[in-house]
Amino acid sequence: EVAGTWSYYSSGNWQSGGVAVACPFPPSSPTSLPSAEPPPSVSPLPWTCDLDGTGTQTDCGTAAVCGDASFVGGYLQLTPNTGSKNGFIQLPPLLMSKNFDIRLEYYFSSASGADGVGITYRPCGTVAPATCDSAPGSWEQVGWQEGDLSWGLSEYAGTSYMAHDGMVANTAWSHASYASQWNSLHLRFDGSTLVGSIGGNNIQTAHVASTFSASGDWCVMVGARTGDYSNEHRIRSLSITGSFEPALPPPSIPPTSPPP
Repeated sequence: EVAGTWSYYSSGNWQSGGVAVACPFPPSSPTSLPSAEPPPSVSPLPWTCDLDGTGTQTDCGTAAVCGDASFVGGYLQLTPNTGSKNGFIQLPPLLMSKNFDIRLEYYFSSASGADGVGITYRPCGTVAPATCDSAPGSWEQVGWQEGDLSWGLSEYAGTSYMAHDGMVANTAWSHASYASQWNSLHLRFDGSTLVGSIGGNNIQTAHVASTFSASGDWCVMVGARTGDYSNEHRIRSLSITGSFEPALPPPSIPPTSPPP
């Protein structure tokens, strides 16, 4: 007889299945090895969502609406015009280390309100749509984990913040020019440079280290908050394209044949 071992994929790990024995006489009916379970995969691109609450959007069912966010009148309201609110949308995992392009339409109600909005690409502790991560304390000032790629716009201070490589840089932006109207936000990354723009106007640019790398549990989140001062924050028409890097499938198990 000839003996060997086989393995199978289960619960995120390869498991040892025991000893496979080839006998001189094959059994009357062939016995197949257990099939390998594929690992959790990241979502394909492009990802698009109208965020109009009608249910006609492409992939909104795979995103999670979190905190104080809710669908209102054809858009996703991240916060009402009320103090101390925090709402966000969390997308499913997207692995896109080489480049990405995030676009959405954004509205905030007043230049004299607060606090602001933020877009972040970072490791996610949970997977949408089952549960939501804990909301960052500040969306607009992007004080998040080291290595995140993030862009935040403070409406109270008129300051744009960009996080990369564990650092946060800031610059002024003319927030009063964009209040009380819908604006097109665009955050793009080409593998070395992160650029944030509004309505085609470049607001901030950051150069990202060549060592930047994401993994399969990273996701995009868009959120807003209010504090002692408030604004209504709305978003709609969210889309993402980029160099999608799918998760590798588990190794295949070679079939066994009875001996001659």
